Amino acid sequence: MSRCKCISSNSTPSWCPARLICIDKGLILHNGEPTQLRLHVVEMDQWESAGNDLHYVTLSHFWGLHHEHQLKLTLKNIDSLRRSIPLQDLPRTFLDAIEFASLMPEVGYVWIDSLCIKQGSEGMEDWLVQSSTMDRVYG
Repeated sequence: MSRCKCISSNSTPSWCPARLICIDKGLILHNGEPTQLRLHVVEMDQWESAGNDLHYVTLSHFWGLHHEHQLKLTLKNIDSLRRSIPLQDLPRTFLDAIEFASLMPEVGYVWIDSLCIKQGSEGMEDWLVQSSTMDRVYG
């Protein structure tokens, strides 16, 4: 936490990424294990009432050797991930970041590149646009 770059909870972000993962604050993790936690991808240009918890945590991570089996946002699954992200399909690193974010009262979202930027050849246009804003994502 000493190296965490935090923004005052009184400030409103002037910019946010195109997509974030919304954390249902009514349900949180218990002892590092998901307990009825609900996550879903939100298109921020369609989200009119984000409220005061628009702040988000970002996760910079190593994709790993078996990343081809990792859950990623694609054109094929985007509608499903807008409804719900299956926790059992997420790696421990992602769950740790989500737990961290869920414990911060002013944070309602998390940004993880593979779940917030469309992946694969059919998502290349989105990837090019979204990856060009990564300097802003990480603030």
